[in-house]
Amino acid sequence: MEQKRLFLSINFTAETKMVLQNCIETLKFQAKRGNFSNAGNLHLTLVFIGETNREDDIIKIMDTVNCPSFALTLHKSGKFAHNRGDIYWMGVTSNPDLLRLQSDLTRKLQAANFKIENRPYRPHITLGRSVVADNPKIEVPEHSFTVDRIHLMQSLQQNSNLSYLSLYEKHFDNLY
Repeated sequence: MEQKRLFLSINFTAETKMVLQNCIETLKFQAKRGNFSNAGNLHLTLVFIGETNREDDIIKIMDTVNCPSFALTLHKSGKFAHNRGDIYWMGVTSNPDLLRLQSDLTRKLQAANFKIENRPYRPHITLGRSVVADNPKIEVPEHSFTVDRIHLMQSLQQNSNLSYLSLYEKHFDNLY
């Protein structure tokens, strides 16, 4: 069985993607260069799993998660510094439901012998990688969105184009 590069994520509606795309356009305009996120690829990673052929096991774990829907709000932008260009991101407000969801998924995947990085979770949405810019100003839009599902995603590299494919979607039962 072929291995796939997998991760769990929160995917966005077209409206949220448009708001984030406007932030990316602002960053692009101020940058000297960079590799900017495609609107179709925008997501909030919950757990990076990596190369595996255990897709069915991940789906079973996702199906055990019991989480109410919750709201997230875009909150502050920032960067992770790298010597070949920085990673610029948009953050979300701190939310105990998000942290519980991420922790629960990580714990269950580790218990099933998936090798998950054991580092603090820093929720962010990547706007651009390898970005070279002199202190760009990215306004944080007033935007909130409801999280009512999670996705099992596959990362695909085709002709140096990165794309993400949703393989499975787990809806939360209790909505607002």
